Amino acid sequence: MNTIETNPKEHGARAPEASLKGRVAWVTGGAHGIGAAIAQELRNRGATVHVTDLTAGGDVEVCDMRDPRAIAAFATSVSARRGRLDILVNNAAIQRRRAFIDFTEADYDELFATNVRGAFLAAQASAREMITGGRGGAIVNVSSVNATYAQPETALYCASKGAIGTMTRALAWALGRYAIRVNAVAPGTIVTSLNRDRLADNETVRNVVAATALGKLGTAEDVAPSVAFLASDEAGFITGASLAIHGGWTLTG
Repeated sequence: MNTIETNPKEHGARAPEASLKGRVAWVTGGAHGIGAAIAQELRNRGATVHVTDLTAGGDVEVCDMRDPRAIAAFATSVSARRGRLDILVNNAAIQRRRAFIDFTEADYDELFATNVRGAFLAAQASAREMITGGRGGAIVNVSSVNATYAQPETALYCASKGAIGTMTRALAWALGRYAIRVNAVAPGTIVTSLNRDRLADNETVRNVVAATALGKLGTAEDVAPSVAFLASDEAGFITGASLAIHGGWTLTG
């Protein structure tokens, strides 16, 4: 029987944590919550990180994900300033909660412009820079378990995250020839500014915790290491995948 053997010496010793030393990353929607935790995790692993959000402050730069020109210009700017762009984390997103019949066209346009079109254009602009650089790269999209497990009061958000999941697989196929990997993480109930008001209700928290195998809510710091892993060479043969980070929330069907 034929076997394929590899020599470990060919690959060298791996660091205990997936190293991102020398890499340049762009994290969208990184002023707070999951995005801020991701940015910090990438820095901890050696990456130079550019963070964008709607408003500037500290190390956060402005890039409105509803503005196609701003998105393209920012990717070009990072590449020009750093000489490369290796990692994109598409984290920027907004949420709207209301009865399905009460959603408006304005709700639809704003949410899809940020959550879907913005992510698509950021991936496109970043991929162009990665292709020009000739080093490959990694794109990690922040999706949600709501891409699969719907909630009626968040119909638009669920639809947008479903689009992110499908887009991740399509881009993985389209960009694989350039050594650009595209993956997603799909968090469950994570305490952030998007849902803090909802989670202020004790009954809601009890219900979520009771339906979660690990018996607790997630934090932004529970998500960040998985994003860093998918952005690293440790995940060098992973593309088109979506990693669920939900503490076992969906295990009962």
